[in-house]
Amino acid sequence: MRYRANRPILTSTAPFAFTASCGETTPDHYWCTRAQSHCELPRPNWLFDARKVEVDVGGNAKIYRSTFDLHGIHSLVPYVTHPVEKESRSPAS
Repeated sequence: MRYRANRPILTSTAPFAFTASCGETTPDHYWCTRAQSHCELPRPNWLFDARKVEVDVGGNAKIYRSTFDLHGIHSLVPYVTHPVEKESRSPAS
């Protein structure tokens, strides 16, 4: 994601973004709080908002106590998992 005129612009072929406050416990294991994942910025069609996320790179992301919004329809989701591939990462610019 890059910023142009103070607006986030996706620069990858994957149409989603993830933001959170994360602490690393090992190089491939992270605990995150206040996490959000969404697609198609600047007006996302869907949004996950989670209080806690545990990420095992090369394994799964475990999302706890989240809400999922789809086109403005809100639902509570107590637990979700998603595979996390191991690939090179670079800090956001």
